[in-house]
Amino acid sequence: TEKIEYSLIPINISVAYSLSDLAFPGIYVGAGFGANKISITQTQDSGAPTESSGFGTMYHLLVGYDRPLTDQLSLGAELQFALGGHKHTVRGDGIIIEDISLSGPKILLQLNYLFPTDEKDLLEEELFEGE
Repeated sequence: TEKIEYSLIPINISVAYSLSDLAFPGIYVGAGFGANKISITQTQDSGAPTESSGFGTMYHLLVGYDRPLTDQLSLGAELQFALGGHKHTVRGDGIIIEDISLSGPKILLQLNYLFPTDEKDLLEEELFEGE
């Protein structure tokens, strides 16, 4: 028998387009890509643990909803469908390389804080506070 432990650290970049003008306010769609830093520890009954690490690439499509709570705080939910995986080497009587799929749905819940980014936003805040 063999025991396999995985550790994944995802790093993703996404681009989204707001559909507020076409549908309900707060809905957006997008896509992205990224990488997973993967660490694997394999332990067989007869030996010491073997550790290996690497990267697996991922692509994802997304749809989400963002609801403003205040001018700078919002609550959101996002559904991603991920596509990708990595190759895993199994050592035994021989060496076998298997494709491990990491494809499937992910649900993300978000609490977002919007920082004022330009002078126009800062000026509007100052004018509003001055009234």
